[in-house]
Amino acid sequence: MKFRFKEQRYQRLAPFGSIVSSLIKEFNLEESYFIEELRRNWNSIVGQLLATHSIPNRVYKGILFIDVDDSTFANEISMIKGSILKRLHEKYNENAIRNIKFEIRRLSWKKK
Repeated sequence: MKFRFKEQRYQRLAPFGSIVSSLIKEFNLEESYFIEELRRNWNSIVGQLLATHSIPNRVYKGILFIDVDDSTFANEISMIKGSILKRLHEKYNENAIRNIKFEIRRLSWKKK
């Protein structure tokens, strides 16, 4: 954490919620935070069925990479790609995502 010189100090604890945003910026966790937030809300963005078979993985150069466990579901998501991008822009004001790409792989988070 940065030391803040010449700022008045109070002898009280600060609520964690008041320092979260500065911690995220200080440790360069913006992208990780966004991906986790997106994973948490993925069901409401693509629907229950597609959320069961896909998960956002990372953002790189304006491309959201989504892990999908079968090419059938990758095709389904590609058909509604415009709708997904629109929902992302509305919900997160995240205009940095310009495209969506898919990687077919076994989803490690799924429980057997």
